[in-house]
Amino acid sequence: MPKSLKIGLILLLITGLSGCVFFRLNSFRKQLARFPAYFTIALVDEHPVITCRKPVLHASDLTWLSGLPPCVEDGGKKQRVATWNLTKLYLNEKADNRDKENHDISIVLHSEKKKIKTIILPTSFNHLIDEALIDHVFKQADTADIEKKQTSAEWSMANSKVLPTMRDILKVAGKPYEWTETDSEIHINFRYHLEGRETPADQVDVSGTLAYAKPNRSFLWSKIRVGKMYFSTRSSSKGMFKVKLRRK
Repeated sequence: MPKSLKIGLILLLITGLSGCVFFRLNSFRKQLARFPAYFTIALVDEHPVITCRKPVLHASDLTWLSGLPPCVEDGGKKQRVATWNLTKLYLNEKADNRDKENHDISIVLHSEKKKIKTIILPTSFNHLIDEALIDHVFKQADTADIEKKQTSAEWSMANSKVLPTMRDILKVAGKPYEWTETDSEIHINFRYHLEGRETPADQVDVSGTLAYAKPNRSFLWSKIRVGKMYFSTRSSSKGMFKVKLRRK
């Protein structure tokens, strides 16, 4: 039995993940590693729309990964629409109203026969999301090391100017929830609440912290949490970034 399959089956047993879900996620991982071959990105009414050429993933797989169910689900067996609405949180309740209006996040998935066909992102994302960026981040995802004890996958990503600058992030996400600085780094943090969750209004369902060097503000590392799913990047000693995806 190939080593990769052995590791996958062990991971399957540890996480309690059903076989079908595991194989769909594994297929999706391989597709991400060849992003231009399996996906297209186009602007539709200023929304970035990702279309899957050969869909494999189900919306329920994303719910399992993140632990966050969609706010709204509609449709029948052949076609369904799932929507996640994220309300941006502010440390200062007197935040600019214009920022509040423009920086909530809505993600819509259209599925055909259970498989995700299109992903519609907010209009603000058209300043950030493009094929080159996604291709760069996931290019070696199919060679990821799988850590069975931590139910995680890690792969290398070459350093690149394609990575978002601080200006890019602020343009997309607006005012940070929190801005902190050390002698050598700037950290910006964003937090969101999933609409409709029976939790306190300040419940943090999605959060992200990005670090930039001082004084040139070059990208250093990031930590992003979407429910139970953790996505991080960090510099390695070889001038590369290590990308890690983990589920708690």
